Amino acid sequence: MKKSDTPPTNDMPSAHMENNSDSLACSKLGALRTEIDKADTRIWSLLERRFALLKEIAKIKRDLNMPILDEKREKDVLAKIGAMDYDPEVSTAIVTLYKLLFELSRKYQG
Repeated sequence: MKKSDTPPTNDMPSAHMENNSDSLACSKLGALRTEIDKADTRIWSLLERRFALLKEIAKIKRDLNMPILDEKREKDVLAKIGAMDYDPEVSTAIVTLYKLLFELSRKYQG
């Protein structure tokens, strides 16, 4: 019997299914990354808007001789965000992002 005449083994369908499964997973991964890219574009636009508003706020603060840092405002925003009903790990990550955002905002205003 030639090698090409050997009947398929049980491994072949399984390997085919595994490759198909990998293909579906890769396709899903690509689709999810596309959605992340879209979300990143929206985040970028929102951050641009936020920093444009900060520019206006900084001017008003300078005109009124107010300090850049407003600890009460930052604490209030963090409390509001922390109170939102998110997965605890997500909430922790978002609060961390906001703390960094506040730091960058202060630098931008000052």
